[in-house]
Amino acid sequence: MIALIQCPEPTGADSAWGEGVDTCLLPVVDRPILQHVLETLADCGVRTVHVCLPAASPQRQELLGDGARWGMTLRFWCGQPAEAGMWAAIRQDLQTGKGLITGCGDTLPKLADLLAQDPRASSLRAAGKHRGWTISRSQTAHAMLHFEADRDTGLPALFRETEWIETTSPLGLLNSQRLLLEGHFASVPLLGRELSPGVWVGRGARIHPAAVIQGPAYVGPYALVGAGCKVSAGSAIGEGAVLEEGSSMQLAHLGSNTRLGKGLTLHESLLIGPVLYSTKFSARVEIEDAVLASGI
Repeated sequence: MIALIQCPEPTGADSAWGEGVDTCLLPVVDRPILQHVLETLADCGVRTVHVCLPAASPQRQELLGDGARWGMTLRFWCGQPAEAGMWAAIRQDLQTGKGLITGCGDTLPKLADLLAQDPRASSLRAAGKHRGWTISRSQTAHAMLHFEADRDTGLPALFRETEWIETTSPLGLLNSQRLLLEGHFASVPLLGRELSPGVWVGRGARIHPAAVIQGPAYVGPYALVGAGCKVSAGSAIGEGAVLEEGSSMQLAHLGSNTRLGKGLTLHESLLIGPVLYSTKFSARVEIEDAVLASGI
């Protein structure tokens, strides 16, 4: 099969993330969701992926490279002027392909399970909401190209519910983190070593002997967890992050290269640099006091 992954533009001012956040590059536990998407497609046997970008994106292209490390070929198409060439290339690939998967760069369904089910064309949704993912076998793949003209009326009649991981909102990311840590997406392995049951640790991470980490949880490469810290199940600490002495995390996310100050608690929240996202209160706060929290 071949795939088309469409990456959304950075978020606008009305987004829960605030303005200018690239949701495709936000991490779900240990790596950006866009990387999860490509790795999952590779595991499902996809060998050619067309990546549609709203504009040239060096960060996304640098992250993915040419796809060789996953045994696939990536083709990048940037901006609306490139769309005609992209659709022509997809049509050409479908001459020898066995079907088409279309999806978004900031969401990921349980793709392997779905591919093993009903072989008819289908669109995937969660909680009644269509998420932009569609699976089409060879006999219907050409019809799916009607999405180029109309992505709504062109949808097939068959819809299937599935669990998702996503970064479209802070709450979505936190829920996805929990699902991944709890093993709901068995086809998406975590990187690092299992220090104790359900506690995954990246290379070079330092955890004080007096710290307590309850699995499932993740501590990223070169992160530091200080004395007396408590990390509860469902929490993840990003690469190079620092959890200072006596701090705690409860179903929370501490972003890469971010520091949480001494004795503080991060509860049902994400701290990315100096920005705090509370999913409990649907709030976004920029922290100005570097003693409390900061980027590193």
